[in-house]
Amino acid sequence: MGLELVGGRSHGQGHGGESHDGDGEGGRTLIERLTEAERLIAASRQRLQGLAENVADLRRRLAAAASADPSGDAGNPDI
Repeated sequence: MGLELVGGRSHGQGHGGESHDGDGEGGRTLIERLTEAERLIAASRQRLQGLAENVADLRRRLAAAASADPSGDAGNPDI
């Protein structure tokens, strides 16, 4: 017996093992929705990894600039 999702609640319905988005006919199955969510999570993780690498690179550059500039302003004319 499948579960039909209606308004965020589960209702036991016989749909051949498929779960629908509350509209019954033509809705995406729960498996399709979970697969899409997994894909989006994986893409988000990749973007976050790229951002983390950029932050690490900027920190290295800032540390190198700070160590090369004993005044502590790293050559910033605004300081």
